[in-house]
Amino acid sequence: MNVVPLRTIVFQALFVLIAIAIQSYIFRRQLQVSPRTSVEYAATIELLSVVAGWLLFFFVEELLPQVLRLQLLNFIFFNQWSEGMESWAVPTAIVTFFLSFFLKLQGLILLKRVREEPREEAIEPRQTPNFATLKRPRPRGTRLAAIVLLANLVSYSAISLVLVLRQLTLAAI
Repeated sequence: MNVVPLRTIVFQALFVLIAIAIQSYIFRRQLQVSPRTSVEYAATIELLSVVAGWLLFFFVEELLPQVLRLQLLNFIFFNQWSEGMESWAVPTAIVTFFLSFFLKLQGLILLKRVREEPREEAIEPRQTPNFATLKRPRPRGTRLAAIVLLANLVSYSAISLVLVLRQLTLAAI
């Protein structure tokens, strides 16, 4: 008998939409791109992250001991929290956050490379630097990493808030 976890699918879709909305807003502001481009960036890297996350989940789930595997499946698909899950749920959430950040950063770097058109650089006459006004620019990759980290942090926070509110409403019923 096959079971379709509709509740999990609906919540995953909601979380993806929340993440895309938040991340695209941050990308639009921080990267100075059009709204369409920011949504394309956010949607692409979020879907990449979700697909990779589910593939990793199904791979790791097969390797777990039976007891832990059942606890995990009951939690993910049926929202049933077992005793002792905190000991592995919190570290797993932290690892998941940083893995998704790394994957999103690499995805955005690749997207930006694909979208950039080759440019001819203008040759400027050689000037002597004025050390009083010389500013040291931040490395481009560091700025992009900070933007992706911010977008990931804000979207994870919003999703965590939705999960907490969901648990509070279920506890109140």
